[in-house]
Amino acid sequence: MLDGSNNVVAPAYQCIAASKTGNPVTGGWNFYSIQITDNLNDYPKFGIWPDGLYMSANMFSFGAGSTFKTARVWAFNKAQMYAGSPTVKVVTFDVGGGDFTVIPSNARLQTGTTAFGPPQSVSVDSAFP
Repeated sequence: MLDGSNNVVAPAYQCIAASKTGNPVTGGWNFYSIQITDNLNDYPKFGIWPDGLYMSANMFSFGAGSTFKTARVWAFNKAQMYAGSPTVKVVTFDVGGGDFTVIPSNARLQTGTTAFGPPQSVSVDSAFP
């Protein structure tokens, strides 16, 4: 939302749509929205793993002269989102150390790789080592 001077004001929302079936064109969607009240999330990036959907964003203060505050990461329960649960478990925290633009990795499953559990190897830019 913008104020009279075109400055972004709280709260902010991040919207996510999860396909109900393997066919995202005709299978329908489950829609989710998270409210972010303390800062504006900018430059969101997503990573997909078998156990969850991961997101990172740079956080900026609201209003005129907004400044970078921190990078933040989220983990969403992917199974709940795919199932259309009305409430989805979400875990979030700020990344320490003043990092800017952390990017979650994606699972590129191949024969012989682990399908579930923690990532076996991730890039150095991963929000979830």
